Amino acid sequence: NAGMVVPSHFVPLAAPGMVALGLKWMWNPESPFYIEPRADWGLVTWALRFMTSATREHVERSAPLLRDLHLASRVLYARFAEQADFGLVRKGLLMLCKTAHVLDEEAATARHARELGVPAEVLDAAALAALDPTVTMSVAGGVHFPQDCHLDPSRYVAALEARLRAAG
Repeated sequence: NAGMVVPSHFVPLAAPGMVALGLKWMWNPESPFYIEPRADWGLVTWALRFMTSATREHVERSAPLLRDLHLASRVLYARFAEQADFGLVRKGLLMLCKTAHVLDEEAATARHARELGVPAEVLDAAALAALDPTVTMSVAGGVHFPQDCHLDPSRYVAALEARLRAAG
């Protein structure tokens, strides 16, 4: 997951619209959802379950569970970071939006996040520049999720390995 610890990611992968996007992506080896074409009954079964789960009801039912899992994970990473340096950075996450349309979509996600108790702030381009002057690309705005953080995966694995070895 690139070292992201993200309470903001409470929408499950099986969500409305993902089936069409997945079908588009699955044939492209460069996409984030490439599946090598093959005759595999397990893959077909999984795809059918994914398709029937990609509903608004599934998202609403899963979001609080994913939020709780992510928040608990964040606490555990922070606790481990007190004992080992693996580059945990607690600056939050900025979702940058190039267009007003995408910003509106992210604003809806931010509203849902706040309803779930996950802090989220919608920022126009000026507010975004004030929060992070290093953002120099042209954007309509973004959403800041202050509880999100990230870590260095290789340093994390090394710290975890060292702890496990020390514990025998």
